[in-house]
Amino acid sequence: MTIHSPPPQRPLVGIGFTDGGAGMASQVQGLLAAVGASAEIRQAPLAAPWKWFWPGLIPTREFIFADASRLQMDLPPDIVVSSGRQSIMASLVLKRRYGTQVFTVHTQDPRIDQRHFDLIACPAHDGLAGPRVIGTFGAIHHIT
Repeated sequence: MTIHSPPPQRPLVGIGFTDGGAGMASQVQGLLAAVGASAEIRQAPLAAPWKWFWPGLIPTREFIFADASRLQMDLPPDIVVSSGRQSIMASLVLKRRYGTQVFTVHTQDPRIDQRHFDLIACPAHDGLAGPRVIGTFGAIHHIT
């Protein structure tokens, strides 16, 4: 009798985008760790004039970034976590590029249509509600 074991699952590949603030990086790190994904944290600053606009008015194209190479990767990540207004566009561009191959999460109220993300995890006290929203008790973080 031959017993077949399931093929080993590869670890989840995660990438996070923040504006560089320690609190936002902590949120991204914490969420990626909680789902067992690798935790590469990047910054992808927007170029002028895009960095001054509300994300709902910015096109989801790579030319909006000061350095679009920050969005380059060999394979699509399994999960993209963004935190902060300046990181929203990196998540949206990767979702546009990879579609359903990537699961996107934003850790604060993005102040744009919730349908742009697969999940939004933001503090319950922000009052955001919807089918894609999980309210947290305070900000999530990597310290447990």
